[in-house]
Amino acid sequence: MAGLTKEIIMRTADSLFSEEGIREVSIDDICRKLGISKKTFYQYYAQKEDLVADVVTNNVRKKKDEFDRIVKGKDIVQILKALFSMVNRKKTMVKDKRMVKDIMKYYPETFTKHAEERGKA
Repeated sequence: MAGLTKEIIMRTADSLFSEEGIREVSIDDICRKLGISKKTFYQYYAQKEDLVADVVTNNVRKKKDEFDRIVKGKDIVQILKALFSMVNRKKTMVKDKRMVKDIMKYYPETFTKHAEERGKA
């Protein structure tokens, strides 16, 4: 696959993880979806855990960026309205809940790392 990058692998894995759950998706599944060999996959990621960590980091960063965009230049009432709207949108996304449960259960180190970072922010 020409132009393959870690970003493409990560986005594909994120989509598969969201649809099927992290534990259910194998490296073979990711490679099949991308049309690449496992050898190519391993040029970018040493193991599935590294990919999961990158997906989680990317998702946390996107949520933080969304939050920053929501609060920038707004008063407290506007911020609260926007945040409630954001939370309500997220509640309807069952796939995120499944992914979080998988991360907590099967990748506790990754979950703990990001939970600690959120506590510092």
